[in-house]
Amino acid sequence: MDSPKRINGIGAQLSGDESQPLYAVLIGLREDALLLPNAAMAEVLSMDQVHSTEASLPGKIGNVVWHGYTLPVIDFDQMTGHVDDRPMRRPRIVILHALDNRLPGRAYAVLCEGQPQLIPVDASSVKPAAFKSNDRSEYVLSRARVSVREVIIPNLEHIESLLVVPTATSA
Repeated sequence: MDSPKRINGIGAQLSGDESQPLYAVLIGLREDALLLPNAAMAEVLSMDQVHSTEASLPGKIGNVVWHGYTLPVIDFDQMTGHVDDRPMRRPRIVILHALDNRLPGRAYAVLCEGQPQLIPVDASSVKPAAFKSNDRSEYVLSRARVSVREVIIPNLEHIESLLVVPTATSA
């Protein structure tokens, strides 16, 4: 299992001066939370801006127009097979910067519950946690414990690869 300190860009920053915290963002899901570097988050929008579309892949719940680009909106819980019929409390969408330029606007959106939380993390505050039996390795790179909360470090590379729509020149 990879150390959660080296995933999605967090490791390079944590391996330096440990007296300087790195700011990460906790994005609440129904039962879990995603842990991402603060720089991954672009903006938080209300759910009423999501336009439902026919799902082209599991977990895609629609699109949102952001800065002139139509971005896919995903429900991480649905995408990973964690089916929960409970409605989310205070649902919002978080616009995330893509890792590369394959997605329109170099971004996509993730459904979240409530407002994302900015938290300071350092090498001593992020501890590895065991995978859960229903974690799918293609979506969950690692689990970690930050303070008293267990979090998911998602495989953004894989998720983004699923969202890329082939074009006539790349097909």
